[in-house]
Amino acid sequence: KTQKDAAKVRNVDQKPPVKSQPALSKDEDQPPAQKTQEYAEEIATLDQTIKDEPKKARAFFNRGMVYIRMKEYELTIEDFNRAIELNPAAVGAYYNRVSAYYELGRQDQALDDYQAALKLAPEDEDLYYNRAVIHLKKEHRRKALSDMKKAASLGQAQAIAYLKRE
Repeated sequence: KTQKDAAKVRNVDQKPPVKSQPALSKDEDQPPAQKTQEYAEEIATLDQTIKDEPKKARAFFNRGMVYIRMKEYELTIEDFNRAIELNPAAVGAYYNRVSAYYELGRQDQALDDYQAALKLAPEDEDLYYNRAVIHLKKEHRRKALSDMKKAASLGQAQAIAYLKRE
């Protein structure tokens, strides 16, 4: 798993520990024009939901997930920020906001979100593994190794493989 694959669908209301599924897989086989139309329809529906229920964290979370598939990272961040304001325990919003920060080169903010998510889901092996990937990119080898070891201890397969190569 690469950091780029880290965009995970996490239900905004789920309690930790949370297992995740890739967010982008549903769109991979569709032609771009069809995707664009689908995105526009999803955004319109979610815009109406947000207008009707402006305190509904799930609507902001879901719209953020559409924006991330559209590669609209600033809009993604705005919606996940709002989802977190409305539901500070929304581990999925932190987790998915990381992907937007990462794509924008904002690694320090991505690390901050991993820290926040780990407070909510301290046994989530993917959070440790993906944070290790950012530490490696930033050449923070000691921190990366610590996170890899924790991820491996929780059963994260890529972390186990990484440590075997070390």
